[in-house]
Amino acid sequence: ESHRTKFTVTVNPIPAVTLGSIADICPGVTSLAIPFTNLTNGDLYSITATNATTFSPIVDASISSSLISLTFPGTLSAGTYNFVLQLKNSTTDCESLDIPFTVRIKAPTVITTQPAESKVEACEDETVSFSIVAMGEGTLNYQWFKDNNALAGKDEATLSIAAASVTDEGKYTCKVTGECGEVTSSEIMLTVNAKTKISQQPENVMECEGNSSTFIVNATGSGTLTYQWKKNGVDTGVNSSLLTINNLQVADNNAQITCVITSDKCGGLTSNAATLTVILLPKAPTVISPTGFCKDEPAIPLTATSASGNSLLWWGNDATDGTSSTSAPMPITTTVGSTKYYVSQKDVNGCEGPRAEIEVVISAPVTVGISPSKTSICATGVLNKTAVLQAIPSGGNGTFTYQWSN
Repeated sequence: ESHRTKFTVTVNPIPAVTLGSIADICPGVTSLAIPFTNLTNGDLYSITATNATTFSPIVDASISSSLISLTFPGTLSAGTYNFVLQLKNSTTDCESLDIPFTVRIKAPTVITTQPAESKVEACEDETVSFSIVAMGEGTLNYQWFKDNNALAGKDEATLSIAAASVTDEGKYTCKVTGECGEVTSSEIMLTVNAKTKISQQPENVMECEGNSSTFIVNATGSGTLTYQWKKNGVDTGVNSSLLTINNLQVADNNAQITCVITSDKCGGLTSNAATLTVILLPKAPTVISPTGFCKDEPAIPLTATSASGNSLLWWGNDATDGTSSTSAPMPITTTVGSTKYYVSQKDVNGCEGPRAEIEVVISAPVTVGISPSKTSICATGVLNKTAVLQAIPSGGNGTFTYQWSN
């Protein structure tokens, strides 16, 4: 046995530390201060990661007074990442046991489903809805904007506009805010087309038989408007805001006239019904024809008889057209011959019936000659006591009557 040699073994304590609570971080953060207390026997630290492949290990970094700094890539996605901390004493080279800790990267605020369309057309009074789907950390807050102005109370993932009007036209977006930032949706351009409206309804029409009637409808709306008139439910007329019915007949009386107005953008509607009243024309007035005067005889105004309540229209010598008068004409008797005059009657509705013809005959004065069978007879005796007188009339008109006098 050799002599014993004395030596001293120094056992140095290993470094130790108590880690504090590590707050969750949002994506994009590249550095993190790890709080700690009760640090003993260590002045260097190293950190490695077990499930963060892009993390670059930290080796023998100096420990500050109260923080351990962790630097990592900002490209790490949301999730929980596991790390190992090891302390070291630069004097004794003593190292601590592995101290595991985790860092959780919170979910970013993202819109996973954008609005379905970038341009939306709607008709006035329709309901319009826009929706998005978003994900993120914590409670998400939504705020819809119109033309970059926040819409009060519109704070849900779906924006609904009931009974849209032209004032709702504009650019819409939604901003979503979560614990890890905010994001704005793509834009939606809303166009609100005016619905079809009737500003002037067809009005009832009362018209005389044989005349024309006109119905008018005025409408506004979007796109191209088309018009389909109906009489008693049957298509009539042309594609126009005006309907004219010519040569009215009694069968048209009480017809119901409507117009269906259609827009190629915002539907259509049917007008109110208008009633067509067709008034039966009065008959021709009652006249005496022919009627006559003798040449140069003082004339009197012509006469005709109208129905009760009707008025006479005298047309002079015009069988058609011309200008009427309410005064009966006075025939001119200076010339022998025949002249025709015309008269009609008009009812209280202004409907005029056919014209009656009055033929006025101006005849030459009646003259008469007497032709005797003998120019002399005997006053006494038996023979030659009788003579025959024959009246020979001329002039005048019609059948002669005779009255002899002595």
